[in-house]
Amino acid sequence: MFEIAGLMVSGISLFNDLLNTCRDLRRWEERDLPVDREWLGLAIKAGRVTGAMESFAWVREKKVPTLELKGTYQVVIAHNDEKKILYRIVDGGLGDQNILMQKAAVDL
Repeated sequence: MFEIAGLMVSGISLFNDLLNTCRDLRRWEERDLPVDREWLGLAIKAGRVTGAMESFAWVREKKVPTLELKGTYQVVIAHNDEKKILYRIVDGGLGDQNILMQKAAVDL
């Protein structure tokens, strides 16, 4: 037993919780969710996506790793908790997809 922020925690219990969380994360499936360009404006109005329209960009798939590495943009991920599916929002056909990305928040 050890203490974290005034609470007594069992090492075995903590390990078990971390193991269960890891198992749960591995069960999530990843898929692309094809949409058209009009979808983003409608999703913002409906409250499904948060942020100003200017903070989003449709980026060619091959540029995504570079922008993430620079820390300027991050891929927008939708999730369905019930079905345990993570969706990457995409526009365009296979081989010529654009991925929806949002400007990364700046840490001060």
